[in-house]
Amino acid sequence: MNETTYNLFGLVYEQWLILSTVITLTVSIVAICISVLTLKQNNKMIEESSRPIIIIYSEFVDKLTFIVVKNFGKSLAQIDDINCDYSFTPKQAYGLSGDLFKYLGNSALAPSQVKRIPLVGFNMPENIVININVKYHSKCNSYCDEFAINITTENPYPIIKHSTKDQDLKHISNALQEMVQRSI
Repeated sequence: MNETTYNLFGLVYEQWLILSTVITLTVSIVAICISVLTLKQNNKMIEESSRPIIIIYSEFVDKLTFIVVKNFGKSLAQIDDINCDYSFTPKQAYGLSGDLFKYLGNSALAPSQVKRIPLVGFNMPENIVININVKYHSKCNSYCDEFAINITTENPYPIIKHSTKDQDLKHISNALQEMVQRSI
């Protein structure tokens, strides 16, 4: 065969073969890079959608104040460390004192699980901000969050409850009124 019969656009057969191989290799490498980036993005999205999310807030139930630690995420949260910059007195924390959160360190919270720390809200100083740091991890990643809670201003509208004749029924009545109030 004559070399001129394989000549197209000034390139001979061997040059076309090399050029097509380079183009194919380049397209393959780009496709592999796109696939790897897509897999990394999917893994990140799966982790974000299934990660533990610990939120700390205050809650008022039946004249009691609670600091609530709840896992709003979809996987187990292993609490490594949780601390507070405020030192509670026994009068404020039903006989406990100091950093009440140290008891939650090295514990686990399942999805939707709640830990409540009871406080005597009216014994708290007004407008004091309590800073709480929590470090926790899942199977894959570690997380660190900080929360600032003002116990006295978290519930600016106190709920007035009606008592009943019997003392035993009073607590049930207050709890039911609290539930109705929260559902409205």
